[in-house]
Amino acid sequence: MDENQEPQKTKDEILSQFEKRDGKYIHKLLEKIEFGSETITEFELQTPKAKHIRNMPQKPGMDAVLKIVGKLAGQPDKVIDELSMEDVNILAEYFGAFS
Repeated sequence: MDENQEPQKTKDEILSQFEKRDGKYIHKLLEKIEFGSETITEFELQTPKAKHIRNMPQKPGMDAVLKIVGKLAGQPDKVIDELSMEDVNILAEYFGAFS
């Protein structure tokens, strides 16, 4: 491991950042998103399953990960496009915890 690199977090460490409600993981957005007349302050994330990654490339780039995060959160691309980079990093880490 590179001396400047942080040690990899375990799945449990990553998931401990999220509240669990009704079988879904809740991510409270660090920056709210205004979408039409709606203000989005949190995402309710499903647990990733095979159906979410069916068309994903073997080595997914950020676009593929964001599409999957959108599916897991039930949010359209236009909402996902407005995520802060901090929220993107947390949500990508969430998805990665299951791979």
